[in-house]
Amino acid sequence: MGSTSLSDGGFRTVVGLEPSESGIRHARQLAPEAEFHRFSVYDADSIETGRFDIAISAEVIEHLYHPRALVDLAWRTLRDGGIFIVTTPYHGWLKNVLIAAAGKWDHHHQPWGEGSHIKFWSRPSLTAFLEARGFIVVEFVGVGRVRWLWKSMILVARKNRPPVNP
Repeated sequence: MGSTSLSDGGFRTVVGLEPSESGIRHARQLAPEAEFHRFSVYDADSIETGRFDIAISAEVIEHLYHPRALVDLAWRTLRDGGIFIVTTPYHGWLKNVLIAAAGKWDHHHQPWGEGSHIKFWSRPSLTAFLEARGFIVVEFVGVGRVRWLWKSMILVARKNRPPVNP
């Protein structure tokens, strides 16, 4: 079995940001050596700039009404050339057509659920969004299931320039 935490993987300083106390308690059980803070992406003014080499957002951006806050937080906290890794459910043309053809569109999106997804990203839409916010996407990986029907996607982006304010 592989490493279960970033610090096990050789990272010297691992800092987690989580808006809920229950989330922090769970994270501390998984990675007791990491530093955790109760923090929302909407509290970005209170965090140190240029502190990190890598920022990771795993399955978060699709839950945010204002995803720009997350991406701007990553840009602000990363050192020049820092890496931002974003994972989110994959929504591509073929997958969406098959979901609709199977009559599962509403079930797939679950609009009635608390904490449901608010945004649905494809590779092109997330790439364009990250690049407008000052990143260059350097890698894409589809994960889970089969090609073009992936469960999630991973985009790796490098901090490049100040964000464009559209």
